[in-house]
Amino acid sequence: MASEGEVVNAKGELFKGKPTETGGATTFETTGGSKIKCSAFTIGETGIPLTGCESSGIKCNSAGAKAGELLITAIEGKLPRTATKKLVSETKLTSTFEFECGSLVKIKIRGGLLTPAPTEKSLKTEFKVAVKQTKGVQELTEFENEGKEKIKLVLETSINGGAFTQTGAEFTETLLFPEAVEFR
Repeated sequence: MASEGEVVNAKGELFKGKPTETGGATTFETTGGSKIKCSAFTIGETGIPLTGCESSGIKCNSAGAKAGELLITAIEGKLPRTATKKLVSETKLTSTFEFECGSLVKIKIRGGLLTPAPTEKSLKTEFKVAVKQTKGVQELTEFENEGKEKIKLVLETSINGGAFTQTGAEFTETLLFPEAVEFR
């Protein structure tokens, strides 16, 4: 069983709140070259709303959202520690996320995303994390946990009912904490 990473304050106490998490331009790209680009996101209590989303100039939206908006609600996240004592952020979709780009393109995304956790070893209120991919392959797709198990997690996309293909995400996320904290 993997141990969880800790976020602690200046007194060494476990931080119990939640940071404000925001990001700018975000690109999802399949290994086949299809792209969905969004202009911004915020991680909130009810999920991850993305805005300014389009594919090939066509606005995308999830059910009940305005054109250009996606709302991912079925997610869970944690901070597992790797065998080399580094932290990663693990975000999983708990069900397939479906949306449309225009009325003709139907998209399904499943799986999850591994991202690096902040590596600075000093107390701060703001952290930036760059998440990278190349041609649909995420920079971080697996890690070995403290129990020496290999954990693999990737996003996959199906377009118009086709086969699911590996998908990478690229963005820079800003984490803002109400007090100075450190990731351990």
